[in-house]
Amino acid sequence: MIGTRSGFAARHRGDRLFFAAFVAVSWLGVAMGFVPQIAKRFGGTADYPAPAMLEIHVWAFFAWMGILTVQALLIGARRHDLHRLLGLSLVVLVPVMAMSAIGAEIDSQRFYAPRDPDNARFFALPLTSMILFAAAAALAFVKRGDPAAHKRLILLATTVILSAAFGRWWGAAIGMTLGPGFWGVLLGNWAGTIALVAAAALYDLATRGRVHPVLLWGGIAYALAFAGASAAYHSGWWPACGCAARWGWRRGKERDAGTRLYRHSALAACKWRLSALPVLTHMECAALRVTENHHFRLAIF
Repeated sequence: MIGTRSGFAARHRGDRLFFAAFVAVSWLGVAMGFVPQIAKRFGGTADYPAPAMLEIHVWAFFAWMGILTVQALLIGARRHDLHRLLGLSLVVLVPVMAMSAIGAEIDSQRFYAPRDPDNARFFALPLTSMILFAAAAALAFVKRGDPAAHKRLILLATTVILSAAFGRWWGAAIGMTLGPGFWGVLLGNWAGTIALVAAAALYDLATRGRVHPVLLWGGIAYALAFAGASAAYHSGWWPACGCAARWGWRRGKERDAGTRLYRHSALAACKWRLSALPVLTHMECAALRVTENHHFRLAIF
């Protein structure tokens, strides 16, 4: 092991295997969570046509995942010069990722809010993820001279943008098990992120005897942010502040009038209460019936 001034070993012989496994699990989450949604888009059965912001975000997301994979290979090949050169792409990619994600979610709210104003609650979740991603990625760029901290900050940044993929993979099952309350929303959206960060912390314990401060304090910050977002989701004040849901209401209504909707977010209106089932059976809402077994929206696709 090679130590650092903080006393934490920057490298361990098991690091290459661990980070290779992390990249592989990340791609597995992407495949299981996003491929079905991408197939719907190519098949013409998505809820609404992809706006420009969504297309930009999708390309930026896959660029991040591709660069992450290449960077891991470059470190394994000891091409640190190319690794550092490619890392400069973060300067452009991170703001594009964050801004396009928020823009795509605003477009999504324009479509769904006229059909379900309660859907504005969801905006707290991707907004939280993008703030955490941008913060972790920016710190990773600043700490690129500290290999141990840099790698773990990149890991933190990646885990939080994978939340939508893992949420689509596991979220429905978690939601059905825990219900639509605080823990159901929190774990339904971020269980994958929590599991990956926990695995990294356990790896540090097994190989260094302690958790790196980046993972320790980053994990605490993530936990507090997730709890705050879930609390906002269930609050009475957040939907009233969901300007994105109301912004473009008329435009969205005119643009998407007559569009077929089978989206599971309609269930947010009934919150799994039998007393609200007329929302799904009333003649004026008949076109909005849900035909898929999902309980809340888990991604911007």
